[in-house]
Amino acid sequence: MKSFLLLLLFIFCTSISNAQRFEKYYGGPGADYGVDVAVLSDQSIVSVGTSNSYGHGGDDIVVTKTDSAGLLLWSRYFGGAFNDQGKSVAISTNDDIYVCGVLMGAVAGTEDIQLSKITKDGIVLWTKTYGGSASDIVNDITIKNDSIYMIGSTKSFGAGQEDIYFLSTDTAGTIITTKTIGTTGKDLANSISKTIDGNFLIGGRSDFDITSEVFVAKINIHGDTLWTKRFDCNNPYSTSNFNITANAVIELTDKQILIAGLGVGNTSTFFQAFHLRLDSLGNTIYLKYFGSYTYNYGVDAIAISNGGYIISADYGMMLNKFDNAGASVWSKSYQNVYYGSGYQNSNFARTLVNLSNGQFLFTGTAYILNSTNDIYIAKLDSNGFAYSSSNPVITPAGLTTFCQGDSVLLTSPTGYTSYQWIKSTTTGVKTYYPGNLNTLYAKEDGGYICVLTKSDGTRLTPYLRVTVNQFPTATVTASGPL
Repeated sequence: MKSFLLLLLFIFCTSISNAQRFEKYYGGPGADYGVDVAVLSDQSIVSVGTSNSYGHGGDDIVVTKTDSAGLLLWSRYFGGAFNDQGKSVAISTNDDIYVCGVLMGAVAGTEDIQLSKITKDGIVLWTKTYGGSASDIVNDITIKNDSIYMIGSTKSFGAGQEDIYFLSTDTAGTIITTKTIGTTGKDLANSISKTIDGNFLIGGRSDFDITSEVFVAKINIHGDTLWTKRFDCNNPYSTSNFNITANAVIELTDKQILIAGLGVGNTSTFFQAFHLRLDSLGNTIYLKYFGSYTYNYGVDAIAISNGGYIISADYGMMLNKFDNAGASVWSKSYQNVYYGSGYQNSNFARTLVNLSNGQFLFTGTAYILNSTNDIYIAKLDSNGFAYSSSNPVITPAGLTTFCQGDSVLLTSPTGYTSYQWIKSTTTGVKTYYPGNLNTLYAKEDGGYICVLTKSDGTRLTPYLRVTVNQFPTATVTASGPL
Protein backbone atom coordinates (compact mmCIF):
# COMPACT_ATOMS: atom_id res chain seq x y z
CA MET A 1 0.00 0.00 0.00
CA LYS A 2 1.20 3.48 -0.80
CA SER A 3 1.71 6.10 1.89
CA PHE A 4 1.45 9.78 1.12
CA LEU A 5 2.43 12.82 3.13
CA LEU A 6 1.25 16.28 2.20
CA LEU A 7 2.64 19.26 4.10
CA LEU A 8 -0.16 21.54 2.97
CA LEU A 9 -1.97 22.89 5.99
CA PHE A 10 -5.71 22.72 6.43
CA ILE A 11 -7.54 25.90 5.55
CA PHE A 12 -8.86 27.28 8.81
CA CYS A 13 -12.53 27.68 8.07
CA THR A 14 -13.98 29.32 11.14
CA SER A 15 -13.55 29.37 14.88
CA ILE A 16 -15.61 29.96 17.95
CA SER A 17 -13.52 30.69 21.02
CA ASN A 18 -13.77 32.03 24.54
CA ALA A 19 -10.61 32.03 26.69
CA GLN A 20 -9.47 28.39 26.95
CA ARG A 21 -12.85 27.02 25.89
CA PHE A 22 -13.73 26.99 22.22
CA GLU A 23 -15.59 25.44 19.31
CA LYS A 24 -13.70 25.36 16.01
CA TYR A 25 -13.97 24.02 12.49
CA TYR A 26 -11.10 22.80 10.30
CA GLY A 27 -11.31 21.77 6.69
CA GLY A 28 -10.54 22.33 3.05
CA PRO A 29 -12.62 22.58 -0.11
CA GLY A 30 -13.85 18.98 0.13
CA ALA A 31 -15.39 16.91 2.90
CA ASP A 32 -13.46 16.54 6.16
CA TYR A 33 -14.61 14.29 9.01
CA GLY A 34 -13.42 14.34 12.64
CA VAL A 35 -13.24 10.91 14.27
CA ASP A 36 -10.92 10.92 17.29
CA VAL A 37 -8.94 13.36 19.44
CA ALA A 38 -6.14 13.17 22.03
CA VAL A 39 -4.11 15.57 24.20
CA LEU A 40 -0.34 16.00 24.54
CA SER A 41 1.45 16.91 27.77
CA ASP A 42 1.43 20.65 26.91
CA GLN A 43 -2.35 20.43 26.38
CA SER A 44 -2.03 20.78 22.60
CA ILE A 45 -4.56 18.70 20.69
CA VAL A 46 -4.21 16.06 17.98
CA SER A 47 -7.18 14.84 15.97
CA VAL A 48 -7.55 12.13 13.36
CA GLY A 49 -10.19 11.80 10.68
CA THR A 50 -10.87 11.35 7.00
CA SER A 51 -10.56 13.95 4.23
CA ASN A 52 -10.94 14.26 0.48
CA SER A 53 -9.88 17.92 0.44
CA TYR A 54 -6.24 17.07 -0.18
CA GLY A 55 -4.16 13.92 -0.43
CA HIS A 56 -3.30 11.18 -2.86
CA GLY A 57 -6.71 10.08 -4.09
CA GLY A 58 -10.23 9.49 -2.87
CA ASP A 59 -10.51 9.77 0.92
CA ASP A 60 -7.32 9.96 2.97
CA ILE A 61 -6.39 9.73 6.64
CA VAL A 62 -5.79 13.22 8.06
CA VAL A 63 -3.99 14.12 11.28
CA THR A 64 -4.30 17.68 12.61
CA LYS A 65 -2.54 19.34 15.54
CA THR A 66 -3.66 22.54 17.28
CA ASP A 67 -2.43 24.40 20.33
CA SER A 68 -4.44 24.32 23.56
CA ALA A 69 -6.67 27.16 22.32
CA GLY A 70 -7.44 25.41 19.02
CA LEU A 71 -5.03 27.36 16.77
CA LEU A 72 -4.02 25.14 13.85
CA LEU A 73 -0.32 24.14 13.90
CA TRP A 74 -0.01 21.45 11.20
CA SER A 75 -1.82 18.73 9.27
CA ARG A 76 -0.59 15.49 7.70
CA TYR A 77 -2.28 13.22 5.16
CA PHE A 78 -1.85 9.48 4.57
CA GLY A 79 -3.38 7.12 2.06
CA GLY A 80 -3.28 5.22 -1.18
CA ALA A 81 -5.14 5.67 -4.42
CA PHE A 82 -8.44 4.46 -2.93
CA ASN A 83 -10.72 5.52 -0.08
CA ASP A 84 -8.92 5.29 3.27
CA GLN A 85 -10.21 6.06 6.76
CA GLY A 86 -8.65 7.57 9.87
CA LYS A 87 -9.86 5.72 12.96
CA SER A 88 -8.08 6.54 16.21
CA VAL A 89 -5.13 8.33 17.84
CA ALA A 90 -3.17 7.77 21.05
CA ILE A 91 -0.30 9.64 22.72
CA SER A 92 2.69 8.00 24.44
CA THR A 93 4.28 9.23 27.67
CA ASN A 94 6.98 11.04 25.66
CA ASP A 95 4.39 12.71 23.40
CA ASP A 96 4.86 10.51 20.35
CA ILE A 97 1.65 10.28 18.32
CA TYR A 98 0.30 6.93 17.10
CA VAL A 99 -2.43 7.04 14.46
CA CYS A 100 -4.29 4.03 13.13
CA GLY A 101 -6.57 3.75 10.13
CA VAL A 102 -7.86 1.52 7.36
CA LEU A 103 -6.34 1.40 3.89
CA MET A 104 -8.60 0.21 1.09
CA GLY A 105 -7.24 -2.16 -1.54
CA ALA A 106 -7.86 -2.19 -5.27
CA VAL A 107 -10.25 -5.12 -4.78
CA ALA A 108 -13.29 -4.68 -2.56
CA GLY A 109 -12.93 -6.45 0.78
CA THR A 110 -9.12 -6.27 0.94
CA GLU A 111 -8.65 -3.59 3.59
CA ASP A 112 -5.48 -3.41 5.68
CA ILE A 113 -4.69 -1.85 9.05
CA GLN A 114 -2.25 1.07 9.00
CA LEU A 115 -0.29 2.40 11.98
CA SER A 116 1.86 5.56 11.84
CA LYS A 117 4.21 7.05 14.41
CA ILE A 118 4.55 10.85 14.33
CA THR A 119 6.53 13.20 16.54
CA LYS A 120 4.80 16.08 18.30
CA ASP A 121 6.31 18.38 15.63
CA GLY A 122 4.62 16.46 12.83
CA ILE A 123 7.61 14.42 11.60
CA VAL A 124 6.51 11.00 10.39
CA LEU A 125 8.89 8.38 11.82
CA TRP A 126 7.36 5.34 10.19
CA THR A 127 4.17 3.89 8.73
CA LYS A 128 3.35 0.18 8.71
CA THR A 129 0.46 -1.97 7.53
CA TYR A 130 -0.92 -5.20 8.99
CA GLY A 131 -3.37 -7.79 7.72
CA GLY A 132 -3.95 -10.84 5.60
CA SER A 133 -5.51 -11.63 2.26
CA ALA A 134 -9.04 -10.48 3.15
CA SER A 135 -10.47 -7.57 5.12
CA ASP A 136 -8.74 -6.44 8.32
CA ILE A 137 -10.06 -3.34 10.08
CA VAL A 138 -8.98 -1.33 13.12
CA ASN A 139 -11.43 0.79 15.11
CA ASP A 140 -9.62 1.90 18.27
CA ILE A 141 -6.14 2.23 19.78
CA THR A 142 -4.63 2.69 23.23
CA ILE A 143 -1.12 2.71 24.75
CA LYS A 144 0.07 0.99 27.91
CA ASN A 145 3.66 0.62 29.15
CA ASP A 146 5.15 1.63 25.78
CA SER A 147 3.14 -0.97 23.88
CA ILE A 148 0.44 -0.10 21.35
CA TYR A 149 -2.85 -2.01 21.45
CA MET A 150 -5.38 -2.00 18.61
CA ILE A 151 -8.81 -3.58 18.30
CA GLY A 152 -11.04 -4.17 15.28
CA SER A 153 -12.08 -7.13 13.15
CA THR A 154 -10.60 -9.61 10.69
CA LYS A 155 -11.81 -11.83 7.89
CA SER A 156 -8.29 -13.03 7.16
CA PHE A 157 -7.78 -14.90 10.44
CA GLY A 158 -9.90 -16.67 13.05
CA ALA A 159 -12.57 -19.36 13.08
CA GLY A 160 -15.72 -17.40 12.26
CA GLN A 161 -17.00 -15.46 9.27
CA GLU A 162 -15.47 -12.40 10.93
CA ASP A 163 -13.69 -12.24 14.28
CA ILE A 164 -12.60 -9.56 16.70
CA TYR A 165 -8.95 -8.79 16.02
CA PHE A 166 -6.58 -7.83 18.87
CA LEU A 167 -3.16 -6.62 17.79
CA SER A 168 -0.30 -5.26 19.90
CA THR A 169 3.06 -3.84 18.76
CA ASP A 170 6.12 -2.25 20.30
CA THR A 171 7.04 1.39 19.71
CA ALA A 172 8.80 0.43 16.45
CA GLY A 173 5.61 -1.14 15.08
CA THR A 174 6.87 -4.72 15.44
CA ILE A 175 4.04 -7.12 16.26
CA ILE A 176 4.05 -8.51 19.80
CA THR A 177 0.69 -10.30 19.91
CA THR A 178 -2.25 -11.02 17.63
CA LYS A 179 -5.39 -12.72 18.86
CA THR A 180 -8.83 -13.43 17.42
CA ILE A 181 -11.94 -13.54 19.59
CA GLY A 182 -15.42 -14.52 18.47
CA THR A 183 -18.14 -16.96 17.59
CA THR A 184 -18.90 -18.85 14.39
CA GLY A 185 -20.82 -15.78 13.22
CA LYS A 186 -19.57 -12.25 12.65
CA ASP A 187 -17.90 -10.48 15.56
CA LEU A 188 -16.28 -7.06 15.68
CA ALA A 189 -14.97 -4.66 18.32
CA ASN A 190 -15.34 -0.87 18.24
CA SER A 191 -13.71 0.12 21.53
CA ILE A 192 -10.75 -0.72 23.76
CA SER A 193 -10.06 1.02 27.09
CA LYS A 194 -7.72 0.47 30.04
CA THR A 195 -8.85 -0.62 33.50
CA ILE A 196 -7.25 0.29 36.81
CA ASP A 197 -6.13 -3.32 37.40
CA GLY A 198 -3.94 -3.30 34.26
CA ASN A 199 -6.30 -5.04 31.85
CA PHE A 200 -8.58 -3.89 29.02
CA LEU A 201 -12.28 -3.69 28.27
CA ILE A 202 -13.40 -4.25 24.70
CA GLY A 203 -16.86 -3.81 23.20
CA GLY A 204 -18.63 -4.37 19.93
CA ARG A 205 -21.18 -6.82 18.62
CA SER A 206 -21.82 -10.40 17.60
CA ASP A 207 -23.94 -10.97 14.50
CA PHE A 208 -25.82 -14.20 13.92
CA ASP A 209 -28.07 -15.27 11.06
CA ILE A 210 -31.08 -13.15 12.00
CA THR A 211 -30.08 -11.14 15.04
CA SER A 212 -27.18 -9.38 16.77
CA GLU A 213 -26.07 -8.81 20.35
CA VAL A 214 -23.81 -6.42 22.22
CA PHE A 215 -20.44 -8.05 22.90
CA VAL A 216 -18.31 -7.02 25.92
CA ALA A 217 -15.18 -8.67 27.28
CA LYS A 218 -12.40 -8.07 29.74
CA ILE A 219 -9.01 -9.15 28.39
CA ASN A 220 -5.41 -9.03 29.56
CA ILE A 221 -2.45 -7.49 27.73
CA HIS A 222 -1.98 -10.75 25.77
CA GLY A 223 -5.54 -10.70 24.45
CA ASP A 224 -6.69 -13.58 26.67
CA THR A 225 -10.31 -13.21 27.77
CA LEU A 226 -10.93 -12.94 31.52
CA TRP A 227 -14.69 -12.88 31.01
CA THR A 228 -17.09 -12.42 28.10
CA LYS A 229 -20.68 -11.18 28.08
CA ARG A 230 -23.37 -10.69 25.44
CA PHE A 231 -26.57 -8.65 25.79
CA ASP A 232 -29.63 -8.34 23.57
CA CYS A 233 -30.44 -4.98 25.25
CA ASN A 234 -34.14 -5.91 25.42
CA ASN A 235 -34.40 -5.93 21.64
CA PRO A 236 -38.11 -6.56 20.97
CA TYR A 237 -37.29 -7.68 17.45
CA SER A 238 -35.15 -10.70 18.24
CA THR A 239 -35.81 -12.20 14.81
CA SER A 240 -34.53 -9.14 12.96
CA ASN A 241 -30.91 -8.04 12.62
CA PHE A 242 -30.84 -4.43 13.81
CA ASN A 243 -27.03 -4.47 14.27
CA ILE A 244 -27.22 -3.77 17.98
CA THR A 245 -23.71 -2.78 19.06
CA ALA A 246 -21.49 -1.31 21.76
CA ASN A 247 -19.53 1.72 20.54
CA ALA A 248 -17.86 2.66 23.84
CA VAL A 249 -16.91 0.63 26.90
CA ILE A 250 -15.22 2.37 29.85
CA GLU A 251 -14.45 1.84 33.51
CA LEU A 252 -16.15 4.38 35.78
CA THR A 253 -14.67 6.04 38.87
CA ASP A 254 -16.37 3.46 41.11
CA LYS A 255 -14.81 0.63 39.02
CA GLN A 256 -18.15 -0.31 37.49
CA ILE A 257 -18.45 -0.49 33.71
CA LEU A 258 -20.41 1.73 31.33
CA ILE A 259 -21.37 0.73 27.80
CA ALA A 260 -22.86 3.16 25.26
CA GLY A 261 -24.14 2.14 21.90
CA LEU A 262 -26.95 1.41 19.49
CA GLY A 263 -30.04 -0.57 20.35
CA VAL A 264 -33.77 -0.73 19.74
CA GLY A 265 -35.99 0.52 22.55
CA ASN A 266 -39.09 -1.44 23.49
CA THR A 267 -41.38 1.30 22.17
CA SER A 268 -39.40 1.97 19.02
CA THR A 269 -38.98 0.47 15.57
CA PHE A 270 -35.92 2.66 15.03
CA PHE A 271 -32.40 2.63 16.41
CA GLN A 272 -32.00 4.32 19.77
CA ALA A 273 -29.08 5.12 22.08
CA PHE A 274 -28.61 3.03 25.21
CA HIS A 275 -26.41 3.12 28.30
CA LEU A 276 -25.77 -0.17 30.05
CA ARG A 277 -24.09 -0.27 33.47
CA LEU A 278 -22.32 -3.42 34.69
CA ASP A 279 -20.51 -4.40 37.84
CA SER A 280 -16.80 -5.23 37.65
CA LEU A 281 -17.60 -8.83 36.65
CA GLY A 282 -19.89 -7.85 33.80
CA ASN A 283 -23.25 -8.36 35.52
CA THR A 284 -26.05 -5.97 34.60
CA ILE A 285 -26.92 -3.16 37.03
CA TYR A 286 -29.24 -1.27 34.70
CA LEU A 287 -30.05 -0.75 31.03
CA LYS A 288 -31.61 2.51 29.87
CA TYR A 289 -32.47 4.09 26.54
CA PHE A 290 -32.33 7.82 25.84
CA GLY A 291 -32.71 10.37 23.08
CA SER A 292 -34.99 10.36 20.05
CA TYR A 293 -36.34 7.26 18.37
CA THR A 294 -34.93 8.15 14.93
CA TYR A 295 -31.56 6.50 14.38
CA ASN A 296 -29.99 7.94 17.52
CA TYR A 297 -27.06 6.05 19.01
CA GLY A 298 -24.42 6.41 21.71
CA VAL A 299 -20.95 6.94 20.26
CA ASP A 300 -18.43 7.57 23.06
CA ALA A 301 -18.33 8.09 26.82
CA ILE A 302 -16.13 9.56 29.54
CA ALA A 303 -16.21 8.94 33.28
CA ILE A 304 -16.81 11.84 35.66
CA SER A 305 -16.82 12.07 39.45
CA ASN A 306 -19.04 9.97 41.73
CA GLY A 307 -19.65 7.27 39.14
CA GLY A 308 -21.35 9.58 36.63
CA TYR A 309 -20.59 9.85 32.93
CA ILE A 310 -21.11 11.86 29.75
CA ILE A 311 -22.12 10.21 26.45
CA SER A 312 -21.87 11.64 22.95
CA ALA A 313 -24.84 10.68 20.78
CA ASP A 314 -25.18 10.80 17.04
CA TYR A 315 -28.39 12.29 15.78
CA GLY A 316 -26.83 15.56 14.93
CA MET A 317 -24.28 16.25 17.68
CA MET A 318 -25.55 15.69 21.20
CA LEU A 319 -23.98 15.35 24.65
CA ASN A 320 -25.80 13.75 27.55
CA LYS A 321 -24.69 13.78 31.21
CA PHE A 322 -25.93 11.11 33.64
CA ASP A 323 -25.48 10.54 37.38
CA ASN A 324 -24.41 7.24 38.95
CA ALA A 325 -28.00 5.96 38.86
CA GLY A 326 -28.35 6.63 35.14
CA ALA A 327 -30.62 9.63 35.60
CA SER A 328 -30.22 12.46 33.10
CA VAL A 329 -28.48 15.58 34.45
CA TRP A 330 -28.44 17.57 31.21
CA SER A 331 -28.59 17.13 27.44
CA LYS A 332 -27.17 19.61 24.94
CA SER A 333 -27.03 20.02 21.17
CA TYR A 334 -23.95 21.37 19.36
CA GLN A 335 -23.67 22.98 15.93
CA ASN A 336 -27.10 21.65 15.00
CA VAL A 337 -29.44 23.78 12.92
CA TYR A 338 -33.10 22.83 13.23
CA TYR A 339 -34.85 23.14 9.88
CA GLY A 340 -38.46 22.38 10.72
CA SER A 341 -38.51 18.67 9.95
CA GLY A 342 -35.56 17.92 12.27
CA TYR A 343 -31.89 18.54 12.78
CA GLN A 344 -29.94 18.43 9.55
CA ASN A 345 -28.23 15.07 9.51
CA SER A 346 -24.73 15.88 8.24
CA ASN A 347 -23.40 16.58 11.75
CA PHE A 348 -21.74 13.62 13.45
CA ALA A 349 -20.77 13.29 17.12
CA ARG A 350 -17.66 11.29 17.87
CA THR A 351 -15.00 11.16 20.62
CA LEU A 352 -14.87 12.61 24.15
CA VAL A 353 -11.63 13.10 26.13
CA ASN A 354 -11.29 14.19 29.75
CA LEU A 355 -8.86 17.01 30.56
CA SER A 356 -7.05 17.55 33.86
CA ASN A 357 -8.89 20.77 34.80
CA GLY A 358 -12.43 19.41 34.69
CA GLN A 359 -12.94 20.43 31.09
CA PHE A 360 -13.24 17.93 28.24
CA LEU A 361 -12.79 17.72 24.48
CA PHE A 362 -15.52 16.79 22.02
CA THR A 363 -14.89 16.06 18.35
CA GLY A 364 -16.96 15.17 15.31
CA THR A 365 -18.11 16.62 12.02
CA ALA A 366 -20.05 19.85 11.41
CA TYR A 367 -21.95 20.84 8.28
CA ILE A 368 -22.60 24.56 8.54
CA LEU A 369 -20.55 26.57 6.05
CA ASN A 370 -19.70 26.18 2.36
CA SER A 371 -22.09 23.24 1.84
CA THR A 372 -19.48 20.75 2.99
CA ASN A 373 -18.32 18.88 6.08
CA ASP A 374 -15.60 20.19 8.41
CA ILE A 375 -13.75 18.66 11.35
CA TYR A 376 -15.22 19.97 14.59
CA ILE A 377 -13.31 20.23 17.88
CA ALA A 378 -14.71 21.77 21.07
CA LYS A 379 -13.20 22.36 24.49
CA LEU A 380 -16.07 22.50 26.99
CA ASP A 381 -16.45 23.05 30.72
CA SER A 382 -17.88 20.40 33.05
CA ASN A 383 -21.42 21.56 32.24
CA GLY A 384 -20.88 21.30 28.49
CA PHE A 385 -20.53 25.03 27.80
CA ALA A 386 -18.05 26.63 25.41
CA TYR A 387 -19.23 30.19 26.10
CA SER A 388 -20.05 32.37 29.07
CA SER A 389 -22.81 34.16 27.13
CA SER A 390 -25.81 32.92 25.18
CA ASN A 391 -25.83 32.76 21.40
CA PRO A 392 -26.65 35.95 19.45
CA VAL A 393 -30.17 35.92 18.04
CA ILE A 394 -31.94 37.17 14.92
CA THR A 395 -34.49 39.91 15.56
CA PRO A 396 -37.41 40.18 13.09
CA ALA A 397 -38.86 43.66 12.45
CA GLY A 398 -42.37 42.29 12.04
CA LEU A 399 -44.41 39.13 11.71
CA THR A 400 -42.53 36.04 10.48
CA THR A 401 -45.68 34.63 8.88
CA PHE A 402 -47.01 36.60 5.93
CA CYS A 403 -48.46 36.30 2.43
CA GLN A 404 -46.59 35.76 -0.80
CA GLY A 405 -45.00 38.98 -2.08
CA ASP A 406 -44.39 40.45 1.37
CA SER A 407 -41.16 40.27 3.43
CA VAL A 408 -39.74 40.78 6.91
CA LEU A 409 -36.49 42.49 7.85
CA LEU A 410 -34.17 40.25 9.88
CA THR A 411 -31.38 41.80 11.94
CA SER A 412 -28.45 40.12 13.66
CA PRO A 413 -26.28 41.85 16.30
CA THR A 414 -23.73 44.45 15.22
CA GLY A 415 -20.03 44.41 16.10
CA TYR A 416 -18.98 41.55 13.82
CA THR A 417 -16.76 41.84 10.75
CA SER A 418 -18.62 39.38 8.52
CA TYR A 419 -22.13 37.98 8.23
CA GLN A 420 -23.25 34.90 6.32
CA TRP A 421 -27.01 34.42 6.04
CA ILE A 422 -28.21 30.91 5.30
CA LYS A 423 -31.75 29.67 4.59
CA SER A 424 -32.77 26.02 4.52
CA THR A 425 -36.01 24.34 3.53
CA THR A 426 -37.52 21.42 5.43
CA THR A 427 -35.96 19.12 2.82
CA GLY A 428 -32.49 20.42 3.65
CA VAL A 429 -31.92 22.53 0.54
CA LYS A 430 -29.69 25.46 1.52
CA THR A 431 -29.47 28.98 0.10
CA TYR A 432 -26.41 31.12 0.89
CA TYR A 433 -27.08 34.84 0.54
CA PRO A 434 -24.29 37.08 -0.82
CA GLY A 435 -23.25 40.29 0.84
CA ASN A 436 -21.83 41.14 4.22
CA LEU A 437 -24.64 42.86 6.08
CA ASN A 438 -26.18 42.25 9.47
CA THR A 439 -29.64 42.62 7.92
CA LEU A 440 -31.58 40.57 5.39
CA TYR A 441 -35.05 40.94 3.89
CA ALA A 442 -36.55 37.46 4.12
CA LYS A 443 -39.01 36.88 1.29
CA GLU A 444 -39.02 33.11 1.08
CA ASP A 445 -40.34 30.30 3.22
CA GLY A 446 -37.68 28.51 5.30
CA GLY A 447 -35.42 28.52 8.34
CA TYR A 448 -32.87 31.34 8.64
CA ILE A 449 -29.58 31.46 10.54
CA CYS A 450 -26.68 33.91 10.49
CA VAL A 451 -23.00 33.02 10.96
CA LEU A 452 -21.24 35.99 12.60
CA THR A 453 -17.46 36.37 12.61
CA LYS A 454 -15.00 38.76 14.25
CA SER A 455 -11.37 38.65 15.34
CA ASP A 456 -11.96 36.44 18.39
CA GLY A 457 -14.13 33.89 16.56
CA THR A 458 -17.44 33.07 14.96
CA ARG A 459 -20.86 32.27 16.40
CA LEU A 460 -24.07 30.82 15.08
CA THR A 461 -27.54 32.24 15.71
CA PRO A 462 -30.44 29.94 16.55
CA TYR A 463 -32.81 29.02 13.75
CA LEU A 464 -35.63 31.46 12.94
CA ARG A 465 -38.61 30.09 11.01
CA VAL A 466 -40.22 32.29 8.33
CA THR A 467 -43.53 31.08 6.86
CA VAL A 468 -44.76 32.44 3.53
CA ASN A 469 -48.39 31.64 2.67
CA GLN A 470 -48.92 31.19 -1.04
CA PHE A 471 -51.91 32.78 -2.82
CA PRO A 472 -54.59 30.28 -3.78
CA THR A 473 -55.04 29.54 -7.46
CA ALA A 474 -57.89 31.64 -8.84
CA THR A 475 -60.75 29.88 -10.62
CA VAL A 476 -63.60 31.33 -12.68
CA THR A 477 -67.03 29.66 -12.66
CA ALA A 478 -69.76 30.68 -15.10
CA SER A 479 -73.20 31.42 -13.57
CA GLY A 480 -75.14 31.45 -16.80
CA PRO A 481 -74.95 30.53 -20.47
CA LEU A 482 -71.73 31.55 -22.23
